[in-house]
Amino acid sequence: MAKKILKGFKSLHYLPIATTNGNDETHYAVSTAVALPGAMNCTRADTRNDVKINADDTVYLTDSDFTEAKLDIEVAGISLADLAALTGATYDTEAETLTEKITDAAPYVALTFAAALADGEGSRLFQYFCCKCTGVKSDVKTAGQSTEASTVTLTFSCVGRLCDGAVRATKDFDMSASDSDRSAFLTSITAVTPA
Repeated sequence: MAKKILKGFKSLHYLPIATTNGNDETHYAVSTAVALPGAMNCTRADTRNDVKINADDTVYLTDSDFTEAKLDIEVAGISLADLAALTGATYDTEAETLTEKITDAAPYVALTFAAALADGEGSRLFQYFCCKCTGVKSDVKTAGQSTEASTVTLTFSCVGRLCDGAVRATKDFDMSASDSDRSAFLTSITAVTPA
């Protein structure tokens, strides 16, 4: 059995959630995928709340409720148009200017990306269904003698879809999988409709 150690991060995309029947109690659908080039690093962490119920002078029941998944994604750079799409800011294409207001509300998007398996035998692909950009961080430094580039870190809070509570899908592809199968997993998400 191959060891499933992840090594690498690539093929980052966001997929806007459709404006009609996009994410409600009975539907889920996304629009066309947009590639975010320059994927460098992704830190994934699930948040769970531990619940303990005491009875009969002891812990009667313990449980763990999922709250959210948090993604900190570092990219080499990001276009102003993509930044606007992820944060809810306004991008004027004619003036090529991003305007950010305190009233901006980041939309929910789906996020997809790939991580190579260290054994070189394939990759693990991820789909996060309902993510909101909650922070953008960039450290800008003087060039001086440094060759170090400034990067951008995007923080996302990922929650369950309204129709079924699903947070993410993860799939391993071995080397025999076609490029079109991998691409389809990264650029499209199956819609959910009422039965």
